[in-house]
Amino acid sequence: MITASLENDSQFNNVSLHHIDGRTKPKAHFKQLPLCAYHHDVPISKELQAHPEYKYLVPIHAKGSWGGKAAFNALFHSEMALLELCYELIGEHDFFISHLS
Repeated sequence: MITASLENDSQFNNVSLHHIDGRTKPKAHFKQLPLCAYHHDVPISKELQAHPEYKYLVPIHAKGSWGGKAAFNALFHSEMALLELCYELIGEHDFFISHLS
């Protein structure tokens, strides 16, 4: 039985910014994905990893054998495609097209 409730977990409810192209390159801070900690770099417990309800909580930065960019991108598309979606959702798709793509 799964007893963890991630909905009340602060790591699930806060934003953890993920730089998709380094942190010091030009425009690096314009290329960040707003992820929860579990999608950024905090692996869920082995018990939860086996539970179908949590199969999408894969961190982009692997710690041990769980997660990593390949696993994350297989589930959610490329980081650049997600970044474009973020800019679209905030009404800044034109900025993305003209400055970041």
